[in-house]
Amino acid sequence: MICDPDLLKKMFITDSNHFLDRRFIPDIPGSIVNETLPALSNEKWKYVNNFVHPLFSPNKMKRMFPLVLEQAQALISFCRKRVETDPCVDIESISKKVIFGSSLSCGCGIEGNVFGDNKLNTLFSKVESMLSVLRAFIVIWSATISKLLGIKCDPTILDELGREIEKSIKNRSEGYEREDFVNFILHANMKINNTATPGKTGLSESSTIAQCLTFPGAGLDTAASTLTYILFLLAKYPKEQERLHQELQELLQEEGELTFRGLSSAKMMDAVVNGLYYLLKLKVEAQ
Repeated sequence: MICDPDLLKKMFITDSNHFLDRRFIPDIPGSIVNETLPALSNEKWKYVNNFVHPLFSPNKMKRMFPLVLEQAQALISFCRKRVETDPCVDIESISKKVIFGSSLSCGCGIEGNVFGDNKLNTLFSKVESMLSVLRAFIVIWSATISKLLGIKCDPTILDELGREIEKSIKNRSEGYEREDFVNFILHANMKINNTATPGKTGLSESSTIAQCLTFPGAGLDTAASTLTYILFLLAKYPKEQERLHQELQELLQEEGELTFRGLSSAKMMDAVVNGLYYLLKLKVEAQ
């Protein structure tokens, strides 16, 4: 097992194109999961990776910031309403929901939020349940062993989510524009098709849907855990919470609204996030 961080960075980032046989999700018969980037290998993985990689540029991430802000506003509204009847809020649950909502909005082009939309809330519960099974697949690694243990992943949940993404794609064909990953893929497809480069084509609709499907699951646990710990620490240290609140209030007064540029210059915000990573590092080193 490779544990050296620098070597892992070289393998997975710097020289990633040289490690093509990287499939770590077992084949799920009849599921669109088989077309997602983590499920591909060899030249097919290389082609899709080279296609989607430029879509994660800093500029495109900035353009999706308003969508994340919408989800944050939904979280704030939910918490304000909730504390009127119950002062206790499950921060792990709400963190997962706001991250899931952001993933749907930015990655899948699905509008709405998990807090105010019963359909999306139901979808969240289904996807979270499905991801638990999928994690078991990955941990066990072998589809054969998974089968012997009776571990099954229901592809119909992803099919349901895929249909929602398909609706979003159809809306774009009718002239609807929205700054999200779906739009970025469609514009990249259009650019390739217009240039008519020999041997180079855009992603098919099923592949487009598959790449969007990775968003709700790929960063759900990590991002939600980070947000959960940040909220916990801010509750534990009210003075630091007040300093952060004051900084954000000053940003609002200066710019009228929270912006990507404004948050990027927020020193206390950086200190809170970096402080979390520092504390987690100390905890890991102490074990």
